[in-house]
This record gives sequence, structure tokens and C-alpha cells, in this order.
Amino acid sequence: MSNIFSNLKNKLFRASNKIKIKSKTRRFVSFNEEKTSFGSKIINFFKDKSRMGIALIFILIAIFCLYQIIIDVKAFADFKPKSFPGSSKTVKNEWNGSEKLTILFIGGDETSKEHLFVDHLSLYSYDPRENNLSVFILNPDIKVSQSTIGYSLNYRTILNNRKIDEDNLAILIKSVENLLALKIDRYVLVKKADFPNISQYFNSLQINVPKNINDPDTIELNGKQSIGWSAGSQVVLPINYLDFVASDSNGRDDQFNRQQILLESLTMNLLGFRSVLNFSNILKEFENNAYTDMGKYEILNLGIKLLNLKPDDIKKGYLREYAYSPIIDVGFYEQVSPDISQIDKDLSNIFFDLKVFKEQARIEVLNASGVRGLANNRARWIKNIGARVIQVGNAFESEEFNVIYCDDPEKYEVTIKELRRFLGKDVKIINEKYHNRHIGDIVLVLGKNYE
Repeated sequence: MSNIFSNLKNKLFRASNKIKIKSKTRRFVSFNEEKTSFGSKIINFFKDKSRMGIALIFILIAIFCLYQIIIDVKAFADFKPKSFPGSSKTVKNEWNGSEKLTILFIGGDETSKEHLFVDHLSLYSYDPRENNLSVFILNPDIKVSQSTIGYSLNYRTILNNRKIDEDNLAILIKSVENLLALKIDRYVLVKKADFPNISQYFNSLQINVPKNINDPDTIELNGKQSIGWSAGSQVVLPINYLDFVASDSNGRDDQFNRQQILLESLTMNLLGFRSVLNFSNILKEFENNAYTDMGKYEILNLGIKLLNLKPDDIKKGYLREYAYSPIIDVGFYEQVSPDISQIDKDLSNIFFDLKVFKEQARIEVLNASGVRGLANNRARWIKNIGARVIQVGNAFESEEFNVIYCDDPEKYEVTIKELRRFLGKDVKIINEKYHNRHIGDIVLVLGKNYE
């Protein structure tokens, strides 16, 4: 009997324990479910917040970009490039990006309001057909005597030359054209004191410095301290562009080499965070501190074209010391005389046009202008673009305008296009053989209206 009660007691105890365990299990499961649900709510909360945060960031970026675009569009709409005071070279908007464009960069050193000296000269020539850029640095101390202009000129002091009755800037450009036998389409002139106002918004440049630069005459414009660079890869800050190219302690060749390196590096780094962010500021400072005959659409068009350049698309050079010799002259500045044959040798490596060369046109150049030496000078222009001049001489009669005779112009399309480019828009094209005795495929007759 006692065993029966004992077994019954044990069964009740085990049943009671099972009920308790099930109850605890249900409570544990319920707790875990509640815990899991709460955790999921927290995770989902943060997920929702993250999505909202990312979306908010993108919205803010879009707003900033739109705001920046509006500012830049307004800045470009208000942008008005200005030409050099008193010059006949007024602002144009004619270049459409399909033809070659050669710009003369002029750096000015203004010692007083009446005296502006030429401190830098360089050519910057973009050819859209080949998508390449040619950069060439000149010596501003060159003195030349040119019968095609009628003056003996020193480039350093030409803008102050009171003996010139014409437009001094136009004479400088024409003289450089005749010296290098290349057509210059536009100019950009910036005074040395104003250049940092523009360059401050450009990008820092990683440049391979050829030699140590430690020039006591190179003064940092802001800190008024001597500044230098070691040979090798160095960063040149926008505010120090001028100091980097101004040092001549290693000689003129080294200085001109650095100037062409800086122009190349600037071109390859036009698009950067700093320049993009300050596009409107660059336009404003350019308008206030630079003189040019380039229209704003020409500047924009050129800038867009340059963005497609690769390092291999840039050819560069400079007027080396062997291409000129010092001359004795009374004056404050050193003066040198150019060696034309050496200049042409340096230029041919930079501006040679392969498409013109491939056409193999035989060209005669005849002088009908009455200006002595004009045919020889223009023959250099033709040779420097890669064409072949087979004869130079005087025409049988005078001509008022430049004339190109060719009975098969389609065969020499590129050559004739380049001839028209440097002869000017008034040149006449006559699709027939020259009426007098000749041996050329193209006969160029230079008239009195030569440019």
C-alpha cells in the first residue's frame, strides 16, 4: 500500500516538474522571441536611418553640384575678356575648334604705369586635326631687324618704343611671326604682378625638376623669402608658379626648359578639384588681370579640347642658347641676335605638319609686293609647316592681293588650307595654272596686302 502511494507521489512530482519545465521553456522562448523582435526593430531602425543618411548625402551633393553649375554658368555668362588698351587686336569669337590655333603668351613686367617690359614670350599651338599641342619658349631679349616690318626691334622694350607710330602690340606679334615664320592667331598678355591672382586657383603640380634651383633673386611673392627646389620630383604650388619659372641661376636654357615643363604640366592638370571648384573665380581673375583677343567661346572651346590631350600629344621646345649670340648695345637689358637657321632647326621638330608633308606639293613663292625679302621670309613659313619650296623669286608684275594658283586644289587640300591660314582671309584662290612660266604644282604670288 505504501508502495502504491509512493509511486503515485513520484508520478505527481514528475508531472509537476514537466509542467514547470514546459512553462519555463515557453517563457524562455517567448522572451527570446521578444528579444529577437526588439533586436530586429533596432537593426531595421538603423538600416532605415542609414538609407536616409545616404540619400540625404546624395541630395546634398546634388544640391551643391547644381548650385556650383548655376554659379559657373552665371560666371561664364558675365565673363568678358578684354583686349590690351590701345591695341587694334580686339576680342574675336571666330575659332570653331576645327583649325589650328596658335597663341602668343606674353608676360609683362610693369615698372611704372608708363613702362611695361616684355618678360616672357612663348607659343602655344593646338592642332585639332592631329589632337596635339606644340609649346615653344622664346628669349625676350632678342633684338631683330626686319625689312618686312621696317623696324629694328628689341622684344624686351618694344611695348615702350615711342619710335613706333603703329600699334606696338600688333608689331610685336607680327615681328615674332616673321622671326619664327609661323602664323600667330591670338595673344594673351598678363603682367607679372597680376599673374598670382589668376594662378592661385589652379592645381598644385607634380613636376620633375631638372636641376637644383637656389636663386637668391627669386623672391616668393607672399612671404618675401628666397624659395628653391631640389632636383627630382617636386610639388609646385599655384602661388609659386612664377618663382619656379623666374629663376635663371642655372642659365637661360634651364630656365626656358622649366617654363615649357610648367606649361605642359598646367595643360595636363587643367581639370582638378581646385580648378573645378574655383572655375568662376578663375574667369573673374582672368577678366580682371589678363589681356587677350580671344573670345570667351574660343577660350571655352580650347579648354574642352585640351582635356582630351595625353602626355604623348604634347611637343615642346625652346630657343636654345646656340640659336643666338650676345650683341653689344647701350641699354639696361642684355640683348641677343638670333641665328635663323638654328631657329628653324628647333622649330621644325615642334611644328612640322606630317599631313602637309605627305601631299608633297611643289611650291613656288613669287614676290609681287615690292617689299624686299618678303618671298624668302614666306618661304620659311612654308618650309616650317612641312611643305616643299622649289623656287623663290620675283613676279613678272605687281599684285595687290595674295594669290594662290593651283589647277588641282583637291590634291593639295591640306597644304592650301595651311597657306590660306597664314596668308589671311583676303587671299585669292585661282583654280588654274599660273599664267606665266612656272614649274610648281602651287604658285604663291605675294601681293601688296600681305599680312
